[in-house]
Amino acid sequence: MSKLSIALSTLVLALALPACGRSPTRPSIAPAPVLPAAGAVLDNGRTDFTDGVIWVFAWSEVPNATRYELLVRNADAATPVLDADSLTAPGYRFARPGYIFGPHWLAGWSWKVRARTGGAWGPWSRPRPFTVEPQNTDGAPDDPPPPVTPEPDGRTHTVRAALPGSG
Repeated sequence: MSKLSIALSTLVLALALPACGRSPTRPSIAPAPVLPAAGAVLDNGRTDFTDGVIWVFAWSEVPNATRYELLVRNADAATPVLDADSLTAPGYRFARPGYIFGPHWLAGWSWKVRARTGGAWGPWSRPRPFTVEPQNTDGAPDDPPPPVTPEPDGRTHTVRAALPGSG
């Protein structure tokens, strides 16, 4: 057998294997992050544990994706706070009791996502940075709701919360 026929046989075999499902092909598209936006400030819980941490992530759908992996981490942490690799929808709601202790741990957060198609994981999206609000920023459950004032157009409403000491 000549070197040319061996090379051609190898090429044909290499091209046929992915079609047979024996060798997965890596998808070339990464999901596009949608929410939270770059630089967003995300929810934190309360030290009295009446409110927890709730973060919502969303990204663009990748055609034929069977799963998504979402990775959320703080730059100074040894391990990610979330590494979910069996998500089947292009979004995830992260909800945990407690709070992120600050101020050091409130900055340096990022998230990224990738899709699994054709039996292989595709490339990661670009990491999207965010920060976390200080704990106890949200009102306690017994706090009265802020006043709602109708706008001149009569259709929209603006919530105006009075800050302590602002009169």
